Amino acid sequence: MTPEQVLATSYLGSFLAIVSVLLVAALAYAAYQSVERVHKALEEPDSGRDPYDSADGVAAVALAEACCERWWTSAGADHDPTCPNHWSHA
Repeated sequence: MTPEQVLATSYLGSFLAIVSVLLVAALAYAAYQSVERVHKALEEPDSGRDPYDSADGVAAVALAEACCERWWTSAGADHDPTCPNHWSHA
């Protein structure tokens, strides 16, 4: 190998080593930040919001009245003939 080739190989090897170190450092920093966000989220007190709001109540009522596949697919307008609520809603 000529001296120029040796020098070029040396520069390339150094460049790849530096890039590898920077990549490992960036990945370690990203992992650290992710862990910090999780810890911060777990340590923060709740915002005081009621865990159940009116939308939860509406959803609970809708799920309690859900009875058959046709009821779901017809937006509550129709029931299957075998549905126990078939005659309860006109």
